[in-house]
Amino acid sequence: VILRGEAYPVGQKCSQCPYVWNPLHIVCARFPVSLVVMDPQGDPGTHEWMVVESVCQPRYVALHNINLPSHAGWIRERLLEKGWVEIARGGHDA
Repeated sequence: VILRGEAYPVGQKCSQCPYVWNPLHIVCARFPVSLVVMDPQGDPGTHEWMVVESVCQPRYVALHNINLPSHAGWIRERLLEKGWVEIARGGHDA
């Protein structure tokens, strides 16, 4: 299953907001997920990642733009701290 769009309601993304039922949670609860690709754009993807980590529980994770501020670098660090292994790293020309 490939999804495109808002995985978590935009108006509910705050540290004080209660968890809300969201499309990402529904899909991951229904279908097993082997690979998740995270490419947050100007939003670190915190809310989405918490759903991915707790509900989707993928076997593989691909992160894009880990070197940029407010992107997915924090997810890489979190995974490494939890014992995940980095199997590939690289870059590409724009």
